[in-house]
Amino acid sequence: MFVYFRKNNEVTISNEEIKDIQFVDKKEISKGEIYYHYKNKKAYTVVDFCSVKINDTWCKAVIYRTNNSDRLFVRELVSFALKFS
Repeated sequence: MFVYFRKNNEVTISNEEIKDIQFVDKKEISKGEIYYHYKNKKAYTVVDFCSVKINDTWCKAVIYRTNNSDRLFVRELVSFALKFS
């Protein structure tokens, strides 16, 4: 998850975040597809897309679940694209 700083009602995004966002634009995340977490190597399925409010800023997000249960998770789209393959 990224931290956004507010100054005069504007959102400042660092150069590192811009690179991450550009990466996400090139990577397609699809509903129903299985993705693997980079660290724990567990499989997760994308259920749907939504929006999530982080520090007063609306961001695109992914709703996903573990493949061995119906437990749901929500993660910012940029974060999901960086941590799942």
